Amino acid sequence: MVLTQRNFGGSLSTPSQNASFLPGFPDISKPAQITSILFKFLAVLLTVGVLFGCKTELMTEIFLRDILDVAETGESVSFPSRLMIPISNQDNCEKDRAKILGVLGRYATLKFLNCESLKGEMFDAMNVEVETLITKGSATPVQGLFGVALVEQDGKLVLQARLSENVDRAVKELDDLYIMTSVNLNELQVRITINNDTRQTRQVSVDSAFVDGQPVDESAMFTLKRRGAIELKPSDVRTRAMVQTRKARIATVAL
Repeated sequence: MVLTQRNFGGSLSTPSQNASFLPGFPDISKPAQITSILFKFLAVLLTVGVLFGCKTELMTEIFLRDILDVAETGESVSFPSRLMIPISNQDNCEKDRAKILGVLGRYATLKFLNCESLKGEMFDAMNVEVETLITKGSATPVQGLFGVALVEQDGKLVLQARLSENVDRAVKELDDLYIMTSVNLNELQVRITINNDTRQTRQVSVDSAFVDGQPVDESAMFTLKRRGAIELKPSDVRTRAMVQTRKARIATVAL
């Protein structure tokens, strides 16, 4: 989910050398005037929170013991996910917090964590903890904003990341709040850690993702010893599929 500048349409015409300017408007034919105008324009963009290159990140840690418990009992298990949302400036934290949490809080159980300054970036970040549910079967409606569904196939458990319709509603409301920006879910970044907290070694299959920073195209099996973990970053194609179809395979766990 990224905040990008809206396109209000229209075209720019190039004035001729002899063109006269309206009273009160600077003569932009002079380099010094151009520099001044560009500087002021950039300052306005930053003030209203037009964020270039900033992407919302969804980070979560899934424990295999929870996965196996849900598969065995059919009872859902909740766990926290962290949502990192770009904001224009850490100094505006309280104002942005009221707006963003006011929207997201209508659709999910969440907790404000903090705002942080990101060095070297043109934006800062707000961190929010969002309750996420692991459910058995893909037919169960997603509660809140995000969820994980378990689907049994050929003696294995397929982990599906899922988005609820509430995400679309929340995005539209945020879009309306920030008049000069639009929200683009296609730029969502997802990071998932799978942690083996069981007492035995487990096999986890992953494809179309970065695993611990290394690209994995075709399906590959990873052995997780007790207390072992891997970090997944789904490919852009996989993430885009999740946004458009509301679900996407994360990994497959051997039973």
